[in-house]
Amino acid sequence: MTLRDVVLSVGGSVLAVSLAGGCTGSMTSTGGASSEAGLCEATYASSLEGRVLDEAGAALAGTFVQACVTDVDGRAFCLEPVESDARGAFVIEVPEDGRCFAEAMVRITRPGEAGRYATTYCAVEGAIEDGALSLAYDATIVELPAALSLPPVGTASATRSVLFMDGIALSLSPEALVREDAYPLLRARHVTTSEAPCSIGAPSGVGFDGLVAFGPEVELDGDATLGLPVEAPEGSRVELFTIGGTYTVLDGAQIPEGRFARVATSVVRSGRVTVSGLPILSWVGYRVVDEATTTPTEPTIPAPAGGGTTPSASIELPAQGSCPAIASGRDVGDVIAELSFPNVDGSTFAVRDHCEDELLVVYHYVDGCGSCASFLATEGNALAAEVEARGYRFVVAVARVNDLDGTSREPTIEDARRVRDELGLAMPVVVDDSRALLSAFSRSGPSYVLFLRRGNVIAHPWAGYGSRVSATVRDVMSALEAE
Repeated sequence: MTLRDVVLSVGGSVLAVSLAGGCTGSMTSTGGASSEAGLCEATYASSLEGRVLDEAGAALAGTFVQACVTDVDGRAFCLEPVESDARGAFVIEVPEDGRCFAEAMVRITRPGEAGRYATTYCAVEGAIEDGALSLAYDATIVELPAALSLPPVGTASATRSVLFMDGIALSLSPEALVREDAYPLLRARHVTTSEAPCSIGAPSGVGFDGLVAFGPEVELDGDATLGLPVEAPEGSRVELFTIGGTYTVLDGAQIPEGRFARVATSVVRSGRVTVSGLPILSWVGYRVVDEATTTPTEPTIPAPAGGGTTPSASIELPAQGSCPAIASGRDVGDVIAELSFPNVDGSTFAVRDHCEDELLVVYHYVDGCGSCASFLATEGNALAAEVEARGYRFVVAVARVNDLDGTSREPTIEDARRVRDELGLAMPVVVDDSRALLSAFSRSGPSYVLFLRRGNVIAHPWAGYGSRVSATVRDVMSALEAE
């Protein structure tokens, strides 16, 4: 009997997957280790307590929280789900014969909103007082945007490409999903490691370079190929991992719920990696590995520090150059190569024409990167106006297009004009239709900001995604003005 048979034979209930050997929907008395605190040689707790928040830090009421426990004999069972209250708080009472456990995981879902939020897994860690274990961190639910392109179901056995934010592409057929009704609900987005919800797995000190969250969480029972952009040099090796769900089997072995297992190693080609053989759509983690790595370890996500933001690191800028500029290299402090790009207004934007500019900010834009588009649409014009007001220049260079089939191509002037019009951009928009930026500068990726100071000197290389771009641009301007 396959996993599909198990699920469908009981009306699609996720909890019923336990018939295949996973976690049961409720805990029953199974004997085993003594529940007396004085005799327990592992963790002893009579209840588990915590809070569920959204990404803005607001309490989420009506969220289902289920604890799954592994006892000291290695047997797994799950407690009945509870619902968070108006304060986002939850309390899970642990039956007496299950209070001595080796480890526990909390699984958090939003009822009635399948796919809108990623299923969250939190390792149970924290202080115990009077038998109550309080989670050391708040559990954050990650909201997911709808797919950018989701072909209709049509023939369920036919493979098609689904495109999500941030250049994430998934090639599969609806019937590859154990629950085919999950297909029209598919969502996904990139999640930075600093945004990772609570703790996934046990901390090991080995982290991911990036995470992708899918919703709704659904097991796969057919071929599916995932493609995503990775910020790494061409030819780099990248390890990809997937998290275990209620009952997730990889190569004949069950992945423990809430833990990551390595699926495959891929190679960066044109800024992207692909992986096949995913057993589940839930959380995918990846990390760039050194060529010398021979024994990969299983990375996990540590709990984030509570509250606040990470202060910007101080920025030291290289000395300015003289004009006319003569190219000297591709690294910080070098004079960049002579570059020119078609402008959407019909003119030509030549970097050497701006040799005298105190600061030229070039935002490298990838069409199909959802977080990049969101940043430009919401902050781009205001940031460009601030840059100009401080006497500097801000330009957007459309440098790559991720098409709906998940492939990448060089942009055309028509692509750049469409980007300008769709995002309502008021600053100059040029098109890098020959990857000139990628060849002239040593740091490349799905999104970066290039800072050139007087003399076309490469001043600072990297700003990342979203609001971090604005923060870094302001930091560079401040560092320049402080000289």
